[in-house]
This record gives sequence, structure tokens and C-alpha cells, in this order.
Amino acid sequence: MTINIEIVRVEVENKGKYQQASVIYKGSDGKVANKSVVSFVNKEVYTKLKDAQPGDLFEVESEKDDKGYWQWTKVNGVGKNVGGTAPAVGKVSPRSTYETPEERAAKQIYIVRQSSISASIALLKDVKHTPSVEEVIETAKAFEKYVFSQEPLLEVEVV
Repeated sequence: MTINIEIVRVEVENKGKYQQASVIYKGSDGKVANKSVVSFVNKEVYTKLKDAQPGDLFEVESEKDDKGYWQWTKVNGVGKNVGGTAPAVGKVSPRSTYETPEERAAKQIYIVRQSSISASIALLKDVKHTPSVEEVIETAKAFEKYVFSQEPLLEVEVV
């Protein structure tokens, strides 16, 4: 598949063992998009794009890789847009990868539930009969309820 793009901006980042160019471009449909190009996947493509300037025009050939992702396999410079029609795009803010408070709370519940199920299985497997799923879940819910309760710790007498 071949597409024509106009460079809006290229940001190069040193990732240690390799370089990554974040290519912000405008496609033939006029929409602005972003493509990450790394130096170790296709060095020729990376080399041509890392120094591209706003307004540079390229013809890009791409193919799907084994995982189904489109990879740019060949890039040919075809000129420069002197009309300056590239949109004035400010610094693109990266998406936050931090969890929201709601996501953290939900994750904490999942962790407690998983450990409660593990504790329930460990407790019930010492019983002479094989516990049912319902018994395991009921015991796990008791553990979970206790973990999230505001009650003081119970005093347990060790025999």
C-alpha cells in the first residue's frame, strides 16, 4: 500500500540501544496522524525521516507485518510543500499512562479478590472433602469483606 504524506514535525528520541522518530504527518485525506519509526526495524526509512522538515512530502510504501501492524517499508522524498498548508500544530501532549484514581481503586479490589480466593482455596483444601466453587467464593467473600472493613483486627488464640 502506498500513501502520500506531508511532514508536520519529527521528534527524535534516544532510547538507549536504538533511536525512535515520532513522525507527525498529514495524510492525503488532510488528517494529522503520528507514526513511530525505530532505527532497528527499517534503518533506511528511519534515516530518511529523522531529518525531515515541516512541509517535506514523501511517498510511503507500507506492508502488514506478521502481527498485523502496518510497517513503513520504503520512503521516497517527492518534494516540499511551499504553500505552507500544513496545519499549525503545537507540541503534541503525550497520553498519560498513569491510572486514574478509579482505575487504581478497581485494581486494588481485583487484587484483594484474587488473594481472597487463593486464601479460601488454601483454607478449604485442608478439609477432607473437595470444596465446591460456591464454598470457595463464599469463603473468599468473607475474606474480602474483612479486608475492606473498618473493624479492628480480631485477636486469635493460637492453640
